[in-house]
Amino acid sequence: ARQLPGELVTALNALARKESATPFMLHLASFSALLFRLSHQKDFLVGIPVTGRDQMETEPLIGFFSNTLPLRFQPDACLPFREFLRQTRDTVLRSYEHQDAPFEKVVEQLAVERRAGQTPLVQVLFTVQNELDENINLRGLETSLQPLHTGTTKFDLTCTVTTSRRRWTVELEYNADLFEPATIERWLEHFETLLAGIAANPGCSLNRLPLLKQTEV
Repeated sequence: ARQLPGELVTALNALARKESATPFMLHLASFSALLFRLSHQKDFLVGIPVTGRDQMETEPLIGFFSNTLPLRFQPDACLPFREFLRQTRDTVLRSYEHQDAPFEKVVEQLAVERRAGQTPLVQVLFTVQNELDENINLRGLETSLQPLHTGTTKFDLTCTVTTSRRRWTVELEYNADLFEPATIERWLEHFETLLAGIAANPGCSLNRLPLLKQTEV
């Protein structure tokens, strides 16, 4: 995991507001730009989870209603990041219109070939979650947060951005059969450098956004 500097968080929040985007949309666009630069793929899918509680009837119910939405990205190397962010915002808003379509039904309708040990259609997941308050008050109970890791991962790569008013933390969960820890740590450094470049110059084209710190160049 990597905690972003407070001044960078402030700058990125300001950029998101200026472009009429949410921090989620900005981070998704930034992460997709990173994937584009690392993989050199010009057409790929990133999954995002939705809560599935967009109806009043489901809001008070206890249960797991989450659904996965596959989003398609086709980055252009010469496209300014600001424009890519706008495209991402539009893609996210269009996908929300179909969030009730179960992921398994989408896979079924597309007749996607299934492979053992691999999630169909989407191998990369991106999510943003609010930082949980450690002081949860329940009458007659004392509570504490306990990190839990099953030792497995559902996707080849999952990027989670945890946000609060003061800080953002980026974490990459990965398939250890595909990636080395040193590679993931290097990607986290690249991501922070790319975010700093976006904050400094959102009009920079995707292929010119920095991945290396000046001391590494």
